[in-house]
Amino acid sequence: MCIREAIIALSALDGLIATSWDLIVDPIMVHIIEVWVWETRDCIYGIPISNFIGWFIVSFIITLTYRIILLREGKRIDLTHLPAFIYMQLWLIMAVVALINNRLDLIIIGSIAMNIVLLCYVLKISKKRS
Repeated sequence: MCIREAIIALSALDGLIATSWDLIVDPIMVHIIEVWVWETRDCIYGIPISNFIGWFIVSFIITLTYRIILLREGKRIDLTHLPAFIYMQLWLIMAVVALINNRLDLIIIGSIAMNIVLLCYVLKISKKRS
């Protein structure tokens, strides 16, 4: 895989990471903490699919732009870096909030989405080290 393909693939992964986190955050913010309300209630827990598509697109564009800038400036790009510890903390915080509010359904969907990404990262790192 060439550097350009790797940058695009990693930016797409970033979009999936952000979207998987939003699968647990948005339902908690809407239904438990009640920070905001969606006028159109459809799809996943009353949250429009366009919200999740937006998370993917914005995250993809931001991280792709960042990686392109680094590449053009000749700076080293670590193609395997993912702050797994911070990502795991984000999941844990939302899982605790859902647990306190007896929303096991949110824990399950958020855990599946977020931990699949985390597992892929851990497997990639362990494969790289061996």
